[in-house]
Amino acid sequence: METVSHQFAPSAEEILIARENEQDAQRKLELLKEAVSQLGEADRALIEAVYFENISMREYSRRIGVSHSAIVKRRNRILRTLKQYFENI
Repeated sequence: METVSHQFAPSAEEILIARENEQDAQRKLELLKEAVSQLGEADRALIEAVYFENISMREYSRRIGVSHSAIVKRRNRILRTLKQYFENI
């Protein structure tokens, strides 16, 4: 039995790759948090609600009293801004 379980144990290389991937994901998350923190209050609230709190854009638009199409346009503008931020770092 020990031989079978040993066959499925990750190699040292696989463990290192997994750690690097985890560190890379953590670094990207920190960069994303930094980018979002630099947005204006209203833009930050929209991104946090839609992407971190899983509130639909339709629901968010109802909550703040703005049309759904306005929220979609704002979200698209914000995402373009964030994309430019990441292209410049």
